[in-house]
Amino acid sequence: MPSLISEEKVGFEIKLLDTCDDGSQTWQNYEIILYVNGKARRFYNQAVDVKQEIVQLVELNDNSAGRFRFNLSERNEISTLQKQLEAFIENPSKQELFFEPADPSFELRIERTRHSDAANQVLNLSEEEYKVYLWVDAGNSTRLMYSWDAEGLRFLVTKTKLLSFTNQFTTV
Repeated sequence: MPSLISEEKVGFEIKLLDTCDDGSQTWQNYEIILYVNGKARRFYNQAVDVKQEIVQLVELNDNSAGRFRFNLSERNEISTLQKQLEAFIENPSKQELFFEPADPSFELRIERTRHSDAANQVLNLSEEEYKVYLWVDAGNSTRLMYSWDAEGLRFLVTKTKLLSFTNQFTTV
């Protein structure tokens, strides 16, 4: 499971669950686990709980209501995220990376840290240290609720940690 954890034990994990096919597209269900100082907070939606609430609004028979999920059909979002990470790390002039799945459930932004002199003049972007921002949304499109940024993390990681996170997607 891909995880990005700082030296201070702050970070997140994307835990891949089952896949499902809704007839036209294939989806990879997942949960996000946030870690802060040895404590974990899990974000996922169980279709059983949500389906009871929205069955009057729309006919959903595929058990996908309320799931956090990556699209694997139109554009394989897991592969897309890995390629974006690789391109970002390899291009030192690129300042930031942004990723949000088509079925919104989280937002990931990674920035190169800036080094400045005593007069606060930016000298260059770091190739060894990165700021990571991860915001988990309160809802998603299949849940018929759109709400942004329920909880999030902001932390620093080294290039080694970011490369490890990127490489973990190849084993998925």
